[in-house]
Amino acid sequence: MNEGVFPRSLDDIGVNASDIKEIDGIEGLVLGKKGEIIIKTDKSIGDDIVLKLFPKEIKGFLLQWKCHTNFPGYFRGCDRVKMDQELKYFK
Repeated sequence: MNEGVFPRSLDDIGVNASDIKEIDGIEGLVLGKKGEIIIKTDKSIGDDIVLKLFPKEIKGFLLQWKCHTNFPGYFRGCDRVKMDQELKYFK
């Protein structure tokens, strides 16, 4: 079986962290150790709001993306959970 490795940093995928901050509504973006994409919103959306997309392997090479957020309202496709651990990436 072939196994790949998820990128571990924005540099790995050719993204400059300062460019991310230019996007309206986003304060920061990091990649987690297991392929997660973790986004912290800026204050225009809310204080300490995080959106985490994470891959779940299905049948070998297929991936399904899951979503967690601590956004206080309904966020279609995302489960609402605490994001205390993820907020540590942005302190």
